[in-house]
Amino acid sequence: MRGGQDLLACLRTYLPRITHLHLKDATAAREWVALGEGVCDFPAVMRLLESTGYQGWVVAEEESEAARHDGIEAIRKNRAYLRGIGY
Repeated sequence: MRGGQDLLACLRTYLPRITHLHLKDATAAREWVALGEGVCDFPAVMRLLESTGYQGWVVAEEESEAARHDGIEAIRKNRAYLRGIGY
Protein backbone atom coordinates (compact mmCIF):
# COMPACT_ATOMS: atom_id res chain seq x y z
CA MET A 1 0.00 0.00 0.00
CA ARG A 2 2.79 2.43 0.86
CA GLY A 3 4.33 1.51 -2.48
CA GLY A 4 1.23 2.60 -4.38
CA GLN A 5 -0.31 -0.85 -4.94
CA ASP A 6 -4.02 -1.57 -4.70
CA LEU A 7 -3.96 -3.72 -1.57
CA LEU A 8 -7.13 -5.72 -2.27
CA ALA A 9 -6.14 -6.39 -5.90
CA CYS A 10 -2.70 -7.57 -4.73
CA LEU A 11 -4.25 -9.86 -2.12
CA ARG A 12 -6.69 -11.32 -4.66
CA THR A 13 -3.82 -12.04 -7.04
CA TYR A 14 -1.47 -13.68 -4.55
CA LEU A 15 -3.80 -15.08 -1.88
CA PRO A 16 -3.22 -18.70 -2.94
CA ARG A 17 0.47 -18.21 -2.08
CA ILE A 18 0.04 -16.20 1.14
CA THR A 19 0.46 -18.08 4.42
CA HIS A 20 1.18 -15.10 6.68
CA LEU A 21 -0.25 -11.59 6.46
CA HIS A 22 1.45 -8.71 8.26
CA LEU A 23 -0.85 -5.70 8.73
CA LYS A 24 0.15 -2.10 9.35
CA ASP A 25 -1.59 1.18 8.62
CA ALA A 26 -0.25 4.36 7.05
CA THR A 27 -1.51 7.74 5.94
CA ALA A 28 -1.74 8.80 2.31
CA ALA A 29 1.57 10.60 2.98
CA ARG A 30 3.07 7.18 3.86
CA GLU A 31 3.48 7.86 7.58
CA TRP A 32 2.90 4.92 9.92
CA VAL A 33 -0.14 5.27 12.17
CA ALA A 34 -2.27 3.15 14.49
CA LEU A 35 -4.59 0.62 12.87
CA GLY A 36 -7.72 2.35 11.60
CA GLU A 37 -6.13 5.80 11.46
CA GLY A 38 -4.70 5.49 7.97
CA VAL A 39 -5.89 4.56 4.51
CA CYS A 40 -5.87 0.76 4.83
CA ASP A 41 -9.39 -0.67 4.64
CA PHE A 42 -8.96 -3.40 7.27
CA PRO A 43 -12.63 -4.46 7.28
CA ALA A 44 -12.41 -5.08 3.51
CA VAL A 45 -9.14 -6.99 3.91
CA MET A 46 -10.62 -9.20 6.61
CA ARG A 47 -13.82 -9.80 4.60
CA LEU A 48 -11.71 -10.86 1.61
CA LEU A 49 -9.71 -13.28 3.76
CA GLU A 50 -12.87 -14.76 5.25
CA SER A 51 -14.59 -15.08 1.87
CA THR A 52 -11.70 -17.14 0.50
CA GLY A 53 -11.31 -19.40 3.51
CA TYR A 54 -7.84 -18.04 4.37
CA GLN A 55 -6.36 -20.14 7.21
CA GLY A 56 -2.97 -18.46 7.73
CA TRP A 57 -1.72 -16.07 10.36
CA VAL A 58 -2.66 -12.40 10.47
CA VAL A 59 -0.27 -10.28 12.52
CA ALA A 60 -0.78 -6.58 13.23
CA GLU A 61 2.06 -4.16 13.92
CA GLU A 62 2.42 -0.45 14.47
CA GLU A 63 5.52 1.66 13.88
CA SER A 64 4.13 5.12 14.54
CA GLU A 65 5.85 7.72 16.68
CA ALA A 66 3.17 7.20 19.35
CA ALA A 67 3.98 3.47 19.49
CA ARG A 68 7.65 4.24 19.99
CA HIS A 69 6.79 6.38 23.01
CA ASP A 70 4.23 4.03 24.58
CA GLY A 71 4.20 0.56 23.06
CA ILE A 72 1.77 -0.89 25.60
CA GLU A 73 -0.82 1.80 24.87
CA ALA A 74 -0.34 1.26 21.13
CA ILE A 75 -1.03 -2.45 21.57
CA ARG A 76 -4.18 -1.70 23.59
CA LYS A 77 -5.41 0.80 21.02
CA ASN A 78 -4.79 -1.53 18.07
CA ARG A 79 -6.42 -4.46 19.87
CA ALA A 80 -9.47 -2.29 20.62
CA TYR A 81 -9.67 -1.25 16.97
CA LEU A 82 -9.54 -4.86 15.74
CA ARG A 83 -12.14 -5.92 18.29
CA GLY A 84 -14.28 -2.96 17.22
CA ILE A 85 -14.37 -4.24 13.66
CA GLY A 86 -15.13 -7.76 14.84
CA TYR A 87 -11.70 -9.45 15.24
